[in-house]
Amino acid sequence: MKKIIVFAFFPCSLFAQKRNIKYADSSFYEIDKNIWRAVLIQPMFPDYESNLILAGNYEYSFNKRVSLSSKMGVATSIKHFGPIDNRNQYSFHFFGIAELKYYYSIKRRKKKFRPTINHSGCYFALEQNIISNPIALINQTEINALKGSSNFYFNIGYQRQYNRFYINGFLGVQLWNVGLSQYSPNTYGLNGGLHGGVSIGYVF
Repeated sequence: MKKIIVFAFFPCSLFAQKRNIKYADSSFYEIDKNIWRAVLIQPMFPDYESNLILAGNYEYSFNKRVSLSSKMGVATSIKHFGPIDNRNQYSFHFFGIAELKYYYSIKRRKKKFRPTINHSGCYFALEQNIISNPIALINQTEINALKGSSNFYFNIGYQRQYNRFYINGFLGVQLWNVGLSQYSPNTYGLNGGLHGGVSIGYVF
C-alpha cells in the first residue's frame, strides 16, 4: 500500500515542480465558483466498479483550495465470459458521486508558474458514490450482473483543464461499502479495496 501511495504522489510532485513561464497569464489562475463539465470515466477496477461511465459533472468552489464535486450519469458493466455463442454480457446502472476535494498544491503551483485554472492540480478527496442495481440487461441475468452498492473512499488525484478540455486521474482506497442488492445483503463494512480511474471531459 505504501508503494502505491508513493507512486500516486510522484506525478503530482512532478507536475507541481516544473516551471513554465508561459502560464504566468492571470487567466491561467482563475477558478470559477460554478464549474460544469461532461465527463467520460474509465474505472481502473471494472470487476466491481463498472467498465465505463458517462456523466454530467458540477463542481462548486468554496474557495481556491476546497470544492464539492458531484457527478450523475449512467454506468455500463461488460463481462466477457457468457455463453460460447455470445461472450459479451451487459448491464446498465444509474451512477452518482459526491466528492469533497482539498487542493493542497495550489500555492506551490502558482509559485512555479503552473496553471490553477478551475482547480487544476493535485488533491485529496473524500468520495461517496452510489451505483444502482441494473436498470437494463443484455444477455445477462440480474443475479450475475454487477450489484448495486454505496461506497465511501479516500482518494488522491490530479486534474487539469486545457482550454475547454478536461482530464482527471485518481487512486484511492475504499473505507466503507453497503450492498444494495437482494443478492448481496451482507457486503457492508470496512473493505480496503483499491479504487481508481481516469476521465476526460469538456468544460462548458
